[in-house]
Amino acid sequence: MEYIIFNPEYVLKPDLDRVLLLTKDPLRTTQTYVESVLHPIHAQILSFFTGKLNKQDAINQAAHFLKVEERDIRTFVEKIIDNEKNVVVDYDEPKILVFPEKTLISSTYPVDREMYDPTQFSAKGFRFKVDRHLTPSRITFMATTQCYTDCIYCYANRRRDIQQLDFERVKQMILECKKLHVVSFDVIGGEFFLYKHWRRMLPLLYESGYDPYISTKVPITEDDIKYLKSIGMRDIQVSLDSLIPKNISTLLRAKGNYVERIKQTLYLLDKYEIKIQIHTILTCKNDQIQDMDSIYQFIANLGSVITWKIDFAASTLYKGEKEYARIKIGRSNLKKYIYTLRI
Repeated sequence: MEYIIFNPEYVLKPDLDRVLLLTKDPLRTTQTYVESVLHPIHAQILSFFTGKLNKQDAINQAAHFLKVEERDIRTFVEKIIDNEKNVVVDYDEPKILVFPEKTLISSTYPVDREMYDPTQFSAKGFRFKVDRHLTPSRITFMATTQCYTDCIYCYANRRRDIQQLDFERVKQMILECKKLHVVSFDVIGGEFFLYKHWRRMLPLLYESGYDPYISTKVPITEDDIKYLKSIGMRDIQVSLDSLIPKNISTLLRAKGNYVERIKQTLYLLDKYEIKIQIHTILTCKNDQIQDMDSIYQFIANLGSVITWKIDFAASTLYKGEKEYARIKIGRSNLKKYIYTLRI
């Protein structure tokens, strides 16, 4: 039996008398970022392809809802099932509607995804215009300016310690975002796990349909990792620039046995099957192959590591050009790194 699902990489957002088709999670997507304007009727059709109905039943229900012939629905959806390229539909020339690659995907078994009520896309007309969204579509919330480390390449604004919001105000904001069909709600810092209400905020975000991309340098305890697993965390980014203690001490100015504690954190994340994304920043303080080898030799044995992203430190508003000049990776080592990473 064939099931058809509206691609979970995308979301639909009502925007008065039009509908926006957007990439759900730009930080995790493996596809090209998408932002398209759709006619509300097209969104209503897509809402029936939840992955729980087989292809014929979904077509029948969409046709019944819109009071049109089944063949009209079939003709449209056949063009956007597993489509390898964008599908362009003419609408009142010179306007065109663009349906991205794999708008609908086929499956031999039922698949769960976000459910839509087709009535939420009802509109009296259609406004075709690519402009500012009626309400915010993505929120980035700075939970705190506090950090666990003192990185020499710091990208955070730590010029002043901003008072943390009371959780009730944060809760009100999250629920308001859900009501306004905000697509994503991400958190930054500072360090998210130093936000005093993170154990209340994170489950509320999950319950509201948000999946924030958490990045950390904090050695997390086993109790906290068990809690993260219990509330539905599926992945986390761990910033890791070297596992050579002397170099880490210079890079992060971290106190105590930081390397052993962050290793233990990675072991525990792997134990509880939370996917790990490693992010490394290169400076002149960790630009030896030995630094990267120290990381590789450790994470190679962790089955939960799914990506390892390596970037070069950049100039920031808060450190300035002079500080950047002192820490940037040397040109000779840069060439050596590029060559090594290619092979």
